[in-house]
Amino acid sequence: MNRRAKLTTFVALAALAVSLATGSSRAQGMARVDFLVLDPFKGEPWPDIVIIMKHDMGVAQEQKTDAKGRATFAGLRSGVYIVTYKTMQGPELKQFYEENMRLMSGQEERLTRDFKKLMAGAQEEMKKQQEATEKFVGMKANFDQGRMAMDQAKELADQAAKAPPDQKAGLIQQAAELRQQAINWFQEAQKAAGEREDNLHMILANLGLAYEAEGKYAEAEAAYMKALELKPTQTNYIVGLGNVQARQGKVAEAVAACDKASAQDPSSSAMCYRNLGIVLYNTNKLKDAIEPLKKATTLDPANPEQWYLLGACLLSELQTRKEGDKEIYIFKPGTAEAYQKYLELDPNGKYAGDARASLQSIEQYGGGVQTKMKVAKKKN
Repeated sequence: MNRRAKLTTFVALAALAVSLATGSSRAQGMARVDFLVLDPFKGEPWPDIVIIMKHDMGVAQEQKTDAKGRATFAGLRSGVYIVTYKTMQGPELKQFYEENMRLMSGQEERLTRDFKKLMAGAQEEMKKQQEATEKFVGMKANFDQGRMAMDQAKELADQAAKAPPDQKAGLIQQAAELRQQAINWFQEAQKAAGEREDNLHMILANLGLAYEAEGKYAEAEAAYMKALELKPTQTNYIVGLGNVQARQGKVAEAVAACDKASAQDPSSSAMCYRNLGIVLYNTNKLKDAIEPLKKATTLDPANPEQWYLLGACLLSELQTRKEGDKEIYIFKPGTAEAYQKYLELDPNGKYAGDARASLQSIEQYGGGVQTKMKVAKKKN
């Protein structure tokens, strides 16, 4: 080889080296994915499946699997890809599967897509979803039946309150039967819900309400407490818990429940204290009812009934002492003011007559009464 030929060969080899170096530089940092696609029937290699990898910036590559079900994508930029799989269905190419894939620079992946397993998994997932749907439908049906029974029971109880004596007992009995039905429906809803159902707390709270309406206060307390374990900040559940605790004579626990409700939501806590005061008043625990009623009137001063009840409870704490010939009546501070506030808010209310009579008594006996009768002196 002459000198000229040697020089030409050297230049050609040098150019090839530069070309290879450049190609290597361009390939560096690119990702690669090798697919093996298996059919959904026998799990064997699936030829002629079109795979499209589309980058989130919009660039797409397309490959078709060979006779061995393989397809290779090289020179892929890093990023997120939408990978779609298509096959011929009649005269058209139709997509039958899609997935997302994230690739890093220089990443190489060998992926097997076994559609026999994937389809079996999809069918199992569909089965689970169907079972969950049927379970939810059954739970909701039971819950709705319970709510309907509760509403009907309330209507009958309201009718019984106004009904003539010969109809009252029958209406009361029907209402009681409906309340028991409601309890049964809510229990069935609880069973259908399971422990992980998001709506379980609502079912338990309504079960507590149904127990309470039926006078089963211990059961109601348990239901409310379970509901609060799931939703500890639900104020109306706390109010319900305090109410049934009060009906069982658990005054300290009931007050604590109302205090908790007040700390979470002062706007609705007046109802808790008011209900507690009413329960204690109706069970003749008038002294215990004073503080809850005071708190209720402070939080909601526009409610007339609680002012009357507060006045009545304060009046029950009336004390007396003797001063010479007089019996002095000592009224608790705020007694007259509570009755006056009631009359301001509801001057013609159902307690108006009693409130006025109580105010007259307070005014009459405020200065004490004579305890010894004067004896007239005999004339000489």
